[in-house]
Amino acid sequence: MSREEGKPRSGASGAAEGPPKVDSTMMTEEARKLRRVAAARKAAGVKAAATRKRRRLMRREKVDKKAVTKKRTSKGTKGKLIKGMSRKLPVEILSHPAFEAGLKTIIKNFSGIYALYQNERLYRVGLTKDLLWRIKSYLKAPHAGKWNKFVIFRIAKVNYLKDIETLVLEISHPPGNKVKGKVPKDADINRLLQKILRAHETVTKEIKKALR
Repeated sequence: MSREEGKPRSGASGAAEGPPKVDSTMMTEEARKLRRVAAARKAAGVKAAATRKRRRLMRREKVDKKAVTKKRTSKGTKGKLIKGMSRKLPVEILSHPAFEAGLKTIIKNFSGIYALYQNERLYRVGLTKDLLWRIKSYLKAPHAGKWNKFVIFRIAKVNYLKDIETLVLEISHPPGNKVKGKVPKDADINRLLQKILRAHETVTKEIKKALR
């Protein structure tokens, strides 16, 4: 063997290849990309969480608003029907000059319910579209001298006047009222109960006949 044959050849095929060199610039760029992706994902997660929280707060706020509105509505019903009322007033106030102008402003042409009293005893109840005119009309016969005090209720919902009068008449039965309040047939509970009783009696009669 010659000396030249024993030496390792310097060619690419004969030399032992080492590990490939890695470009540090490429590694740095790749790391930057990974960091940017991670940061973007984190930002998206934070944004999504913030959106969910905001929606929860909006739903809660909506529910709270509904509750407040409902509460306000329930509180606001007072005074929707009765727009004014008095305690027992003496009959003399109707003809007193000092109150003439004031009464015209307060109750003239106002609809409502009135109650006439003889001292503490209820005499008459009624409804009207002009409280002042109607009450003064009872200063004449046949009601003159039968009452000496009155109470007035100014009512906003004129459509409810008749039902309110019926309610008061059925509770109080004042002697000055000859005509009693009425309700529709389907609202007369006594009539409905009588119908049930008649049906029961019919069944009972049939049973009695069968047992003879």
